[in-house]
Amino acid sequence: MVVNLDDANCAITHNYVSPSNLGNVLKFFVEKQDQISGCRDRADSIKPEHLHKALVTALATVEPKVLQKAEMQKEWSCRAWIDKSKCNENKMSDLKKVHDGMSNMESSTSVMARTEKIQSFSFSFL
Repeated sequence: MVVNLDDANCAITHNYVSPSNLGNVLKFFVEKQDQISGCRDRADSIKPEHLHKALVTALATVEPKVLQKAEMQKEWSCRAWIDKSKCNENKMSDLKKVHDGMSNMESSTSVMARTEKIQSFSFSFL
């Protein structure tokens, strides 16, 4: 979140999606539409309920293999979005193991080194 405190500044943001988090973004566009901001009050923007379809349509043309792989993801891979109240003890234990493994890997390898080597893409819906 950015809060501008006076008239002498501006906030610029850009959303970047890589193949490693595309599955989460697609899921977010379907399940968390109430949390999408910045496009409801603009007449010329794509509305939250249409973002998923717009992104899928664009990716089907330019990155179909990446889209296909992302669409195979059924659960959140981002721990921030997992509803822990719906997880049983075994699932929470599995999540901790994955997190611990990622933490160990992160200490020795950058995020970019662990992602697939394909052409990057980004999106912006204005």
